[in-house]
Amino acid sequence: MKSSIENDIELPYFPLIYIFFLLFFICAVNTVSAKINREKLVLRHQVKVSTADSLSSLSVGNGKFAFTVDFTGLQSFPELYENSIPLGTQSEWGWHSFPNKENYAFEESLKDYDFYGREVPYAVQWKNPGRQQNAANYFRQNPHRLHLGIIGLEFFHKDGSSVKPNEISFINETLNPWTGEIHASFKIDSFPVEVSTYAHQSLDMIASKIKSPLIENGQISVKIRFPYPSGNHTDSGCEWGSSDKHSSELTKSENSAEIHRVIDSTSYFVKINWQGKANISEYHKHYFVLKPEKGKSEFSFSCLFSPAKTISKLPDFKETASNNRKSWSHFWLSGGAVDLSGSSDPRAMELERRIVLSQYLTKIQCTQDVPPAETGLTYN
Repeated sequence: MKSSIENDIELPYFPLIYIFFLLFFICAVNTVSAKINREKLVLRHQVKVSTADSLSSLSVGNGKFAFTVDFTGLQSFPELYENSIPLGTQSEWGWHSFPNKENYAFEESLKDYDFYGREVPYAVQWKNPGRQQNAANYFRQNPHRLHLGIIGLEFFHKDGSSVKPNEISFINETLNPWTGEIHASFKIDSFPVEVSTYAHQSLDMIASKIKSPLIENGQISVKIRFPYPSGNHTDSGCEWGSSDKHSSELTKSENSAEIHRVIDSTSYFVKINWQGKANISEYHKHYFVLKPEKGKSEFSFSCLFSPAKTISKLPDFKETASNNRKSWSHFWLSGGAVDLSGSSDPRAMELERRIVLSQYLTKIQCTQDVPPAETGLTYN
């Protein structure tokens, strides 16, 4: 009697080739039919916000720069988010250190530990007050990532009084991860407002477009505010009560302005371009207002953050939108994708949502030369 292996070996040659090609054809057909529609996959996980929820801030970015917004599509009410997910503007290059006035040495923060007869120094949080504790605190705080500035909107009632967050209704904000756009719509005194915001994918820049009859009436302005850094562990990174410790110098030209920021030994520039007629002025120290002229219901601007003087003319909103559509399409159409729409498991869609949005966050927070902290470029 022949063994099973011998029987297998003696199978006719041509039928084996036929079976091989049949299986190959079936696999090829299944592969083609199972190709993932990536746009459909990503678009079913757009993020929706319908309330002024301080835990629902949204971010746009390019991996080296990120900009986090509230329900208005910009950073209009940062105080509401102060103790939750703050509205940060952070970059790979934006770092700051407080002056070391006491001349602390890093060695002062160290404590020796005995490891099998060998003394090994470690930086620790000293419990007892004194120079060692102060030195440890200084080197824990410095250097720290810098909040580069607040870019938001100011809204006014017809009588000139400021609009409060609870007076804004019909909030509908959407993050579209396929295009990198945050689009917000809401109403103030029954007037509609629409705001679209992008982060440029190769510049540390945002571009926004605002549409509303309130612009026509002079009831919407863009505000640009700069804080001194706080250096604290769990806050927004903003110290608003130290206006004398930093400087913001405004230079104006036609349809553009530049603000030179100096914070101790840190220096950077903020460049603003806009379309249409508008005027920018310093409202308070480190507080600038860009006010569109009355008569039109649409206004757009671009704002670039840079460690040095840079290009004179920034990409406008339309160019930035096109830049995002191309860049994000390339991102989503390359690399891996997971489509769980065919699963009958009730947990499948939640798992798919987390995969897609984790990919989005990786793109905007983690594609830089220096690995980010666990909070990326959103939280200090």
